[in-house]
Amino acid sequence: MAEGQTPKVLSRELLERIGRAIDLRIDRAEYLTSGAANHVFRLHSGRGSVIAKLSMTDKTDLFAREAHALRHLAATGTVPVPEVLLATPDYLILEDLGDEDKELPDSRWREFGARVGCLHQVHAERFGYEHDNYIGIWTQRNPWTADWVDFFHANRVLCFLDSGANRQVLTRQDRDGIETLFARIRSLIPEQKPSLCHGDLWINNVLRARSGKIHLIDPAIHYGLPEADLAMTQMYGLFPEAFYEGYREAHPLLPDWKERLPLYQLKELVLMIAQFSHAESLQSLRALIRRFA
Repeated sequence: MAEGQTPKVLSRELLERIGRAIDLRIDRAEYLTSGAANHVFRLHSGRGSVIAKLSMTDKTDLFAREAHALRHLAATGTVPVPEVLLATPDYLILEDLGDEDKELPDSRWREFGARVGCLHQVHAERFGYEHDNYIGIWTQRNPWTADWVDFFHANRVLCFLDSGANRQVLTRQDRDGIETLFARIRSLIPEQKPSLCHGDLWINNVLRARSGKIHLIDPAIHYGLPEADLAMTQMYGLFPEAFYEGYREAHPLLPDWKERLPLYQLKELVLMIAQFSHAESLQSLRALIRRFA
């Protein structure tokens, strides 16, 4: 975190430094929220406002990778994202799209679902990406891999099993259950092409702009399975049915897709336990093992 900064206050020196970098005289900073890796502010000026994310970690490439991901998504012409104005090791400056609290009509969610469906029509030859990315402070590895189950097993689950609280929380029975699940998962998940995925598609990474249009933020892009991306839309707050209606118009879904979504949520459950010793995630993990293993 930059010198002189506290979670809800930015120093005048820092505001002036950011202002010089983007050619904007910043009058004040409004604290918005904090995540695991950054604090988020709205910076106000006489010529409008911008969004600033201030790093809380020692990962000097955090914002460069986020900027790259946002620009990559924008270049596909599929899902709307905020424009990147500046990325440095200390802060990321983004276009301020505003935020809308009121409920959006189904037509907006249907349009957004179709755009995500179009994103998933962008394919690669293999699973992975050109570099790793981050989920909060956690590194999400993306080595190019021919087989999705191998990719998911090594880079979304195994790499976190001995991280954080998982060392203390997961029992031998839990670990054996995960391995048994992976012994079956290849027969449970149908073959799908590697598709460009947002990588962390939960409700808080969906920005409802003041224009009424829905944008995506905080990407962890890679080429994976569309169903894995959709699995996150059913965790921590459900997307409305209109989203899936629009999605299916652009990207037809395979039979029984909803029944398979919990399998993909294994990664998120393991990560939540690692970060927070999350009791609810542990219960869900054990229920998943009982159901499929």
